[in-house]
Amino acid sequence: MAPLYERHAAHLLKDPWAARNEYIEVILHRDEAHVEAFLKRHARRPLDQKESVTALRLLEMQRNAMLMFTSCGWFFDQISGLETDQILQYANRALHFAEQVAGVHLHNPFLQRLETVPSNVYENGAVSYRQNVINSRADLVRVGMHFAVSSVFEKQPE
Repeated sequence: MAPLYERHAAHLLKDPWAARNEYIEVILHRDEAHVEAFLKRHARRPLDQKESVTALRLLEMQRNAMLMFTSCGWFFDQISGLETDQILQYANRALHFAEQVAGVHLHNPFLQRLETVPSNVYENGAVSYRQNVINSRADLVRVGMHFAVSSVFEKQPE
């Protein structure tokens, strides 16, 4: 992920690693004003809408790549545990962003590596990943369903 990030972010951001480190400000304040101010500070030049989305996806790829190393997921000896499934969801999300921004398909090599990981519950880590992580991936249909259900409880749903 790091070389992909460096290569693609270098075209958009003055200092990709400084932007990555300061991206916490966007995570903490996701309103449009904070995002625009962040991009204005870190972009090499004014970015159009597509470039802004790409820059933010690159930063999210890096955020998820870091989250996949959350230590609690690696203290346990079972790859299908809740904690490990969570960090594998971060890895899955990082892989998705890598495909979106760089056209790089890392998912199959990732699955091949997981096939070598033993599991006490499943045949191997890839089976656990397919059943527990891929099935929980958020997509537009799930987002729409969540919005529809949650809007039932809103006083004035938009």
